[in-house]
Amino acid sequence: MDLKTYSMIAIDPENKVKMVRIIADILEINPDTSPLLKPLFERDELIAEAQKTMEQGDYERAVILFQQISNLCLDLGDDSLAIEFHEKSVKLKKLLSS
Repeated sequence: MDLKTYSMIAIDPENKVKMVRIIADILEINPDTSPLLKPLFERDELIAEAQKTMEQGDYERAVILFQQISNLCLDLGDDSLAIEFHEKSVKLKKLLSS
């Protein structure tokens, strides 16, 4: 059929970035500069950074990152994820103040 194939499981969260890049390739969109895709990659990078920050014990920085992720999710229309990260930032901020 002359179609590209990809050996992966699309529903595996580890393959999310790969799937976005495949879709961008099919649509001939540069995922690094597209105003449609760039925020998705930025969100994922912030989530990875927040996770590392938490592991390192830099909770004040994590609060800031959680807030940034929440705002970005709102911009992307992902309200449930925005709420989740907002709640994480609020909880962590309360723990730090006590």
